[in-house]
Amino acid sequence: MTACKRALSALGILLALWIAPLHVMADGLSSQNARRTSASTMAPPRVGIDLITARDADGSALGTLVMPSLLAPVAKSGSGAGRDHVDRPLLVVFNGGPGAGSAWLQLGLLGPQHVVLPAPNEQVAGQQPAGRLEPNRDGLWSLADILFVDPLGTGFSRTGSDVAASRVREWQADGDYLARAIAAWMAKHDRLAAPVILMGESYGTERAIAVGEALERAHPQVRVAGMVLISQTVLSEFGVRQHDAKLATAIALPTMAATACYFGRAGVDQADPVACAQQAWRFAMDNYAAAARTGAMRPALARMTGVPEQEFAGPDLSLSRDRYRQIALADRAMVLGRYDSRLPAPVDPVEGWQDPSLAPLLPVMTALARQSVRETQNLARSPIDHGAYVLFDGAILHGWRYGPQAPPPGSPAMAARLAALLAHNGATLLVAGGLFDAVGSYGADRYLVEWMHLPQGRTQIASYPGGHMFYLDDQNRAAFLARLRGYIGHISSPQGKTTPI
Repeated sequence: MTACKRALSALGILLALWIAPLHVMADGLSSQNARRTSASTMAPPRVGIDLITARDADGSALGTLVMPSLLAPVAKSGSGAGRDHVDRPLLVVFNGGPGAGSAWLQLGLLGPQHVVLPAPNEQVAGQQPAGRLEPNRDGLWSLADILFVDPLGTGFSRTGSDVAASRVREWQADGDYLARAIAAWMAKHDRLAAPVILMGESYGTERAIAVGEALERAHPQVRVAGMVLISQTVLSEFGVRQHDAKLATAIALPTMAATACYFGRAGVDQADPVACAQQAWRFAMDNYAAAARTGAMRPALARMTGVPEQEFAGPDLSLSRDRYRQIALADRAMVLGRYDSRLPAPVDPVEGWQDPSLAPLLPVMTALARQSVRETQNLARSPIDHGAYVLFDGAILHGWRYGPQAPPPGSPAMAARLAALLAHNGATLLVAGGLFDAVGSYGADRYLVEWMHLPQGRTQIASYPGGHMFYLDDQNRAAFLARLRGYIGHISSPQGKTTPI
């Protein structure tokens, strides 16, 4: 069990969600070149709901998946989606947790409605933010069909009453049954020839690897053309720390430096959190090995992060982001948020571990998710058991196993599986994350891409000044959608199969 999972288990809430805001730094395609559709002329999508039986390798039923989709608007002639229907990209979307439903990405980014929340500096520490729904006038359904996947036990999907939870709450088993369901949906809708883009968020990025591998094994006719990893945990500080505390601290350093700049605690010339993160990343990669050997860089690390030198203890100068969250504002008796380090709250000595950036958000997003599925999918209750929409189920997280077939979570071995999947499929990769995310991280995203050594031009990185759910901020959301338009447009172009992105 990773340190991240242990911490979440202590609180009983979620590992795979998000918060956010503003600027984009990236390698690759410029958002100015991305194709946009005018909000005033964009036709609404066709909203579909399919009930697909989840099955194991023997064909036995595991439960029923309720799979909403946004399909191409009906052509004016009434003839359907148009002549490019078969080759139109299919964006397959799932969240993480484990235990999270897809409504996070529906409301935050891709659905017919999107959530509007106040900026972090407008929120009151520890209190629920006010939120509302607005029509999404900037959707991607003009470029791709979008299939939202709620694993068993989330959303309106339900595990069979006679099926043991252990059969579906495991990395490979989860990927296997979801891959079968996705292939069944594609066959039903005549989409097996479509280039598939797997989009996962947080644990969903690890799920994307399991799903992609299962498609390769059992459904070779399905082509994974691209992968979008949002706030990825494929390679993480938590996973790396199990074997190399020095490298883990180097990966975490940009997030700590950006946070120190945001709160005015960094003793450096830069005041811009983006510049602070960039500077810290260069320092980490260029100097950290020497610093760990000699300890001579301890003063520089203290200036960069705004914490006392003695916090970088031991011969490897190790400091985890979890420890940093506890001490960065200790003089104010405040603890930083894990999912957004800009959102602190007073330390609760009784509760101990806490996340002020997530706990107040969960009830707000749950209520909005249930409102949205009523309004956009005409579903108030699950057609399986008449239960309410499940945005997150902590029991799934607490009972989750990686199993013998899974590489260690957050480790280079997991990253190697991703690299192999991309290489086998000739797929491209887009990695996006938030500057103030202490689950995924700015440093981990860059180290992942550098470590995999993918062919030049096959990878993009985009960073936004937000938290784990950076796209919940309107400016970040618009910038990321522009990047996604360019990414999807490239995959759907005749040259997209062979040319760099």
